[in-house]
Amino acid sequence: MCQFNFFRSRIQRCAKREFHPGINPALNSCLFSWVRNMPHTPGAGVTAVLAVSTKTGEQGNMKTLLAVFAAALLLSGCSIRHDVAKDYPQYLINNQGASQLPSTTTASAYTISPVTASHHYEFRSAMAGYANVWVVQFGQILDDTLQSHDVQAAFGKLAKSDGGATNDGLLVFDLQSYTYIELGAHVSLKVTYRRGNQDVFSKVYQTDGATQGGKMFWGGAFAMKNAVQQSTKLAIDNILRQLIADLNANAVHS
Repeated sequence: MCQFNFFRSRIQRCAKREFHPGINPALNSCLFSWVRNMPHTPGAGVTAVLAVSTKTGEQGNMKTLLAVFAAALLLSGCSIRHDVAKDYPQYLINNQGASQLPSTTTASAYTISPVTASHHYEFRSAMAGYANVWVVQFGQILDDTLQSHDVQAAFGKLAKSDGGATNDGLLVFDLQSYTYIELGAHVSLKVTYRRGNQDVFSKVYQTDGATQGGKMFWGGAFAMKNAVQQSTKLAIDNILRQLIADLNANAVHS
């Protein structure tokens, strides 16, 4: 649990003694008492926090408090959560037409496996600030993508189904793995194509979204969400292109 308010309150109480002559030892005592009693703080972290409180003078004490505040946030496990799927539909609207998917009429419905629908993946990035936690719910992102203008245009019509039999072709999406490492998304997605009650084919598609290092380097946390959205969307687009090619090839040979 983030203890941001506790840290801020404690620092403010210490700061009331900050600018009195010769008070630095008292400030150190105040900080030591706070850090010593702070829950789940490693011994090395205590040493690091106390080390920055050895400066003297008004300017030094101000820098001390800022340094201690930053260190305390890291030591406490305090995190800033970013839900990547939260404004993903707006991302799709802003980038409408960018997918340029081929077309097919072989499938008219889709369903997402329960495990995929409940998928939850968290990661941190030193480049975008380690205090930030990025949360990816791939099932929700996939669902929004399949309902987007570009995908609907590619399939003519692709309705969400409860998984029941359909003679017009049903696509079942089942996530095998998702990671965001080395500045990009890496997706393994199993897709099963069914007609009626029979599986026509089932294939695992593995792909990598384009890396977004430039956005992460220049934009930091502010651009990170867009970078994850874009790399994940590009990975899904790659899978859909391969899937549509397989669907059309199957239609020709059946």
